[in-house]
Amino acid sequence: MWTLYMKGITPRKNVQKEKKETIAFPPICKTLPTVISHTLRRSSWSDQGTRSVQDLFFSMQLSETQRSLNRYHSLKDVGLEDCHWNVPYKKISGETSMQIKSHLKNNMQHRRVKRVNNESSLGEENPYILESTESFLLKSRQKPSGKGDSLGDQRAPSTLLDEDQEPNRETRTRTSSTYDTPQAENTNLMPLQEGEQSNGNAERFFSCNGSGVWDEFSAMEKLPRDLQNSYEDSIEDDEFERFSHTEHKIIRGHINIPYTARKKVFMVYICGGYQDSYPERNALFVKCYPDLYIYFKEKGIEFRMFDLRWGLKDGVSNDNVMASLHLKILQECQDSGHTAFFCIVGQKSDQMTIPAFLAKETFEEIKSFLEAIKATAKQKVLDAAGLTGSDDSSGKDRRTNESDHQQDATDENSAHSTSDTEDLLQDPDDKDMFEPSQKKLSLKYEQDLALLTQWFKLDENCVPSVYRLQTISTYYGDIFSKDPVRRQQAKSKWIGTMQRLYDILQEYGPQVLGEEAARKLLKSVVQQEIDEAFKVEGSPEDHFHCFKRIISDINYNLTSSRASDFIDVLPLKPEINKTLHDAQQTLIKGIHQRLRHTNIYEYNVSWGREGINPASNRSHAYYLEGLCSDFQRRVIAHFNRTCNVPCEPEKTWKREKFFRNQRNEEILEHATYCHTLIRNFIAREFILMQLQDCVKSSNRRLVVLHGQPGSGKSAIIAKLSAAASHWDTWNLRVVTRFIGATGNSRNTRLLLQSLCYQIADIYNLKAQFSENLNGLINEFSTVLELATESRPLMVTLDGMEELSESEAHLSWIPTQLPPHVYFIVSVSSVPDQDSFRHLQKLTLEQNIIQIPPLSSVEINDMIDLWLNRDCRKLTGHQNKVLREACTACPLPLYAVCSYMESHQWRSYSPDQEILLHPDISKMCVWLLSRLEKIHGEQVVKKATTYISLSRNGITQEELLDLLTLDQAVMDEIRQYQGVAVPVFPQVLWIKLCNDFGIYLVEQRTDDSYVINWAHSHFRTACMNRYVKSKDYQLSIHSAFADYYLESRSRNRLHKSDTATPIMPLSWVVKHENRTAHVFNLRKILGISYHLLLSNQIQRLVTECIFSYEYLLHKAWAITVVEIQEDIKAATSPERPMLDLNLLYETLQLSMKVLQRDPCQLASQLTGRLHQIDALDKPVAPGDPRKYPLLPSLMSQCQQSSIATFIPSFTCLLPPGGILYDTLAGHTDSITAVAEVQTDLRALTASRDGTVKVWDLAAGKPVFTLHGVGKNIDSITACMQNRVIAVTQDHSFQIWDLSCSKMVYAANNCLDAPILTSAMDGQLLLAFFDGSHLVKVFDLADSCKLIRHIDIPADEAPVHKNQSILVSRNSFKEYIVFAYRSGREAMVLNARRGAVVAKLTAQDPVASVQGVAVTKEYFLLICRYPSPKLHDVVHIELFNVHTYAYIRTVRGCSNDFITTFAVNRQGSHVVAFSRLPNTDNTEIVVWNLETEDHKHMVKFSSVPLEGVCFDLRYCLAFCEGENVLRSWNLASRINDQSLTVNNINNAKIVLGIQEILTMKNFPR
Repeated sequence: MWTLYMKGITPRKNVQKEKKETIAFPPICKTLPTVISHTLRRSSWSDQGTRSVQDLFFSMQLSETQRSLNRYHSLKDVGLEDCHWNVPYKKISGETSMQIKSHLKNNMQHRRVKRVNNESSLGEENPYILESTESFLLKSRQKPSGKGDSLGDQRAPSTLLDEDQEPNRETRTRTSSTYDTPQAENTNLMPLQEGEQSNGNAERFFSCNGSGVWDEFSAMEKLPRDLQNSYEDSIEDDEFERFSHTEHKIIRGHINIPYTARKKVFMVYICGGYQDSYPERNALFVKCYPDLYIYFKEKGIEFRMFDLRWGLKDGVSNDNVMASLHLKILQECQDSGHTAFFCIVGQKSDQMTIPAFLAKETFEEIKSFLEAIKATAKQKVLDAAGLTGSDDSSGKDRRTNESDHQQDATDENSAHSTSDTEDLLQDPDDKDMFEPSQKKLSLKYEQDLALLTQWFKLDENCVPSVYRLQTISTYYGDIFSKDPVRRQQAKSKWIGTMQRLYDILQEYGPQVLGEEAARKLLKSVVQQEIDEAFKVEGSPEDHFHCFKRIISDINYNLTSSRASDFIDVLPLKPEINKTLHDAQQTLIKGIHQRLRHTNIYEYNVSWGREGINPASNRSHAYYLEGLCSDFQRRVIAHFNRTCNVPCEPEKTWKREKFFRNQRNEEILEHATYCHTLIRNFIAREFILMQLQDCVKSSNRRLVVLHGQPGSGKSAIIAKLSAAASHWDTWNLRVVTRFIGATGNSRNTRLLLQSLCYQIADIYNLKAQFSENLNGLINEFSTVLELATESRPLMVTLDGMEELSESEAHLSWIPTQLPPHVYFIVSVSSVPDQDSFRHLQKLTLEQNIIQIPPLSSVEINDMIDLWLNRDCRKLTGHQNKVLREACTACPLPLYAVCSYMESHQWRSYSPDQEILLHPDISKMCVWLLSRLEKIHGEQVVKKATTYISLSRNGITQEELLDLLTLDQAVMDEIRQYQGVAVPVFPQVLWIKLCNDFGIYLVEQRTDDSYVINWAHSHFRTACMNRYVKSKDYQLSIHSAFADYYLESRSRNRLHKSDTATPIMPLSWVVKHENRTAHVFNLRKILGISYHLLLSNQIQRLVTECIFSYEYLLHKAWAITVVEIQEDIKAATSPERPMLDLNLLYETLQLSMKVLQRDPCQLASQLTGRLHQIDALDKPVAPGDPRKYPLLPSLMSQCQQSSIATFIPSFTCLLPPGGILYDTLAGHTDSITAVAEVQTDLRALTASRDGTVKVWDLAAGKPVFTLHGVGKNIDSITACMQNRVIAVTQDHSFQIWDLSCSKMVYAANNCLDAPILTSAMDGQLLLAFFDGSHLVKVFDLADSCKLIRHIDIPADEAPVHKNQSILVSRNSFKEYIVFAYRSGREAMVLNARRGAVVAKLTAQDPVASVQGVAVTKEYFLLICRYPSPKLHDVVHIELFNVHTYAYIRTVRGCSNDFITTFAVNRQGSHVVAFSRLPNTDNTEIVVWNLETEDHKHMVKFSSVPLEGVCFDLRYCLAFCEGENVLRSWNLASRINDQSLTVNNINNAKIVLGIQEILTMKNFPR
């Protein structure tokens, strides 16, 4: 109810006219708010915190802003002292309530109009405008039928209406204002507003960033003192702006800092009666939940709505745990820190419940009291009858028989008041009158005592001991019957028994315990939930909301059969049960006393034909729409109020930062898992000391920790990772991963990528790493070399057997570690896995450590610790069984499972029921069989199968949807569980999950929280029990695929064209001119995964690989590499599909572009495939097309969901040529490449300051030289690859690779040196560009300078820079050099230091562009001008012995050589030809023997340098790239279709042959 604040005896105007009240309202501002100083507003609003608008009107203290407004604009007839903030509360009438409501709405509307009209003039400086109150309208999820995309334009039945625009609802009163003003505590951070602000900057941030940023997630935690003084890492300000200082330190390798990641989940808990609130709760689930789920998904937040009563008719369960389960889930919601509590109350009290256990003292007091009054009543009967002891004995027998007979008879309500009992006991003189009553009382007490002691038994396994309520199946075994009738009969019997137990406790509890204690003992579940909700710190108004429904005319409809569902009615006559009704009113009154009226929402409805039935009553449907609208407003307002989201700059929307945030969040997930294991770590100190000694031995080899599954490897790795930082005085950085703890960690490629980026962050390295596996393997070895003595590195990986394709992909682990690097892995040593065997080959025998079994001392210590922690104890026999079983199977996992199984044991459990199975697998089977009996065979089978066969776990939403869509499951729960809705209730899964206990865990993967098995042993046990046939496994994967493709859910069982799918490829948020996408990774990755495993290859090809929207979202959300992996998996050698090969090559050509901007996918596909599609015509009518799937893909590109440029013709390189591979390993751009003298190896230099030696056959670097320089221009290999010479600007250096030391340096030369070698690398020649000087060094003689040559100046250089051309190879001691653009070359004898011959071009117009040497020829590459065509390249061959000209190999007019090379055999010349006016390059080849000329391949970008000493490895690098490109030219070197018809082979006349005058030939 609205309240009016009155001030005691303060005089005020009190005009009474027709019993109406005159109300003094707060003033409404008449002028612009700008008259208030901006400073005052900022200070006042910042002090308000999260106070709402209701606080401004109904708080006992006036805010400074309101005082200012009132000071400038006060009403004449209302004094300040009479305003509401100075007077106490008072109840007011309904009409007055409407006046207040109307006034508030007018006030808010006035403020809103002022804000809108003056928004441009006020600008962004006025925080008052930001805090203006507006009502939030949740956007309809239906497609608009006409114009208007705004929130207010869409008016479907499910659309939320603003209260100002609603028609009058039927006797409905809202006790809180429609308007809320959530405010941020920091004025520099803009919170999400409930109104239009929620679609503003904050929403853009949430959506574009892919995940919400919550201040609570980044709470600053106090660091240990030793870390405060440690090395502070340098980092850019925006690098880790989303993470707290603690999280930043963990990402940087300080894994020892205690940490627990906060879940990004917003939870709503709903409570209410099973029957009376069913219409409301059902409407919330059907109408609100889908929209709220999508709303929060658009912000990257998980949304969970818990209603543990929805779908069930009552709370009866065999183990009586429903009440405790409700409170447990509520506590979990409260612990998350982001939850809202909603209570729906009506006029009917909650179902009765009795406590699942009673304290020993409480029960024994009640029992003693019953025994005492029973004895007293018995004595009074004997005294009244005047019987002797023998008669007493016979009477006792008779009463016992009567008791037994009565126990089997129908139960009756025999409750008596306490006063009646005392009166009967205190009248011994009236023997004749009360003798029948005394006998009846004596019999009743005996029955009550017998029933109480029958159902409550002492359990001394609890500390302190308790009397525990027995399970229903103890006496009513049919509760698990497969006959629904018998099951219902058992359930009815239990309800009757529970009613009697409740009456017993209700009758005798107050006499024994007192009224208050008895009331607490018999609290209903709703009352317990409400009390628990009020215990949360802070104001209850911040999280508690109450929806109160009143059926105004229900008293006139008590004869209806449905009346008892909405109000407490006596069983035998249509009258209200006064006792229960008063209890419900007391509950509601208690809510009013503890909760402010602004959070209580009251609704008045009328009775319908069947109570509340929206299907047949339009007013009821409108009422439920209004309730759903209010619910959505409250949920969103609460979320916006509690989550202060900073408005980040646009740079945070870059793809790179989005992926970096994802990687960092995964690191924190592993850190949380690590500390979870540490908290449960017990003993095993010996193995830790052994590991420490092995790590410190510094043999630079891998350390392998192995043991049986369940031997505690993960806990040991976690403890080792945290403890390593405290060894000696190391500034050790630890990078740890628990493979399987997150989904990405199972993928070798993603694991390596995450490791590379984290190690690079630790050492302040900015680098972009590869997307493919081979490149990441090389780069991982590179980043390991960053470790230094002052900052060593430890990498720990747990569970190597969990890696995908671990056998083939363990080669990425280095056999020889770089200095200051420690690498520890753990693996299961089981016969059927080869991971351990492969790891053994990578290390030494002394580095392989086996985990020993638990000793008996460790087992006893663990069990004692667990018992003390859980306040439990076991009987002697139980203790013996537990300890002997753990000793027989001394594995930590078995010990944990056995101990959890012992929780089922009671002190009164028979010894024959106390048993433990000998291994983990059999224990899992025993658990599954027990759960099948409780929850149903199909439910347990399908739930565990879905979890086991899911991709890295399954979300709760997915599991509930799949169980709903499973007909066998739904038939079972309808038959046995009494489910009242057509979907699988959430509470059934929560109860099953609770019974699984430690066997299930929640993990974060794909930006979602998934349910997965805690250990692979459990998954194996389920697979062996349920997935026994291949067909069944295929059917489960097919069900997953259908679910993802059809986007069906339990909320939307039928496809609807107007409803937004709850499982789209991405959730799209539009704001102004910007569209943001939050990608549904579960669907994007799950579709292809399950289609492959269900053998639906054709469906994968048509619905995924050749679906443009799927390709776009997958490339955008993840990477193009994932698409290529799908294509490889779908390609079958038996049935090749040309379309797949064509698409694969197209994506490979577009890889570089799509990795930078995936939105160009349509442009790339059309620009490369348009002409192929246009020319693909059937040869004859009826013949198939060569590429049948290509037209559909091209058509889809024209209808892209995002704006994109579509070329109208083929403007990009089409597929069909030779694709290149990449050699990654450098962390910065490559500056030089060179061949080695022997073997298939190459040398590269990079701006990262290293030179790498590459094994081209293996595709990885085999040696790295550090500290060479960052601007290396060239590399020359000498002395059989033992020595290299590098140039850098005007200096050169000589390095000995065997010791990684520089042996010679020449700095500050006058001219840039050009190096080459002779005599198999023994002599090093240094030419100097721009001069005639040559220096010759003997590398075999300590780099001694043996020659100082002055080149004869017969021919002056044509160019000043890069004027001299030198051959890379030599023939013995002979090398060739020339001046660029000259017409001759010279042969230099390096040992003699003299020019021995000159090689002159055959035509005076020739221009030398390059020289080379083979075993048979000296080569001059010349350019000859052509009058009609472009210059033609001629390769002139000279004999290496006689220096005589032999012949010329000609090219074509399309050769534009920039770089050339000669293969080691001397058979081919390979050149890189840049096409004019483009950034494309062709690789052209000349065969020196056959004189064939081929244009091999065309590719985008221009290489800076290249080499090709073997046709299988044509190497080049482009500007800014840190990878080396490699083409296999040998694969198509004999393809004659690539041969160019050499028109220059025919004899032609160049130049002027004859001049003809025209005087005799007039025009």
